[in-house]
Amino acid sequence: MKPVYIAVLGSGSQCSKENQINAFQIGQELAKSGAVTLSGGLSGIFAYAFEGAKEQGGQTIAILGEATEPPVPSKNCDHILTTGIGLAKHSIIANVCDGAIVIEGWLGTLALISEFLTLKKHVVLLENSGGIASTLINRPLIDGSDILLEHYNSAEKCVQGVMNKINMENK
Repeated sequence: MKPVYIAVLGSGSQCSKENQINAFQIGQELAKSGAVTLSGGLSGIFAYAFEGAKEQGGQTIAILGEATEPPVPSKNCDHILTTGIGLAKHSIIANVCDGAIVIEGWLGTLALISEFLTLKKHVVLLENSGGIASTLINRPLIDGSDILLEHYNSAEKCVQGVMNKINMENK
C-alpha cells in the first residue's frame, strides 16, 4: 500500500510559541496516523512538525529549493532533497503529497495552497493560527466561487479531516 504524504505548510522562519506547539502536535498526529510528514523547509513550523513526527516514530521529508551541498543536517528529518529550483519546489511538493495542513504562513504558503488546489488535493487550515491560514477561513478563494477550505481548531482534528478526505477518495 502506498504511504500517505501530508505536507505541513506555514512559516519557515519565525512562528509563535503557540504555533510551535501546534506544529509539533500536528507532526505527532500525522505519525500516529501512519502518514509521512513532508515540508519545504527545515526551520520554523517545519522543524516543530518534524520533531513531533519523529517523537512518535514517523517519517519526515524536506524538499528544499536551495542547492546546498551537502544539505544542512537535521536530526528530525529523515530525507532532505536539495533541488536548486527555488520556489518551483512548490510544484514537486504538491504533486508528491496527498494533502496539506496549513499553520499560519504568508505569500509562499498561499502559492503552495494554490498548487495543491489546482491539482485537486485536500488542504486543511488550522484555525486561530494567524497568517494566511486565518485569512482564508470562510472566505471564497475566488470572488463568486463557492470553494471554501476546511478548517479545524486542533491538530488532531486537522489530521483527521485531511486523512478522512484522502481515505474516502481511495475507496
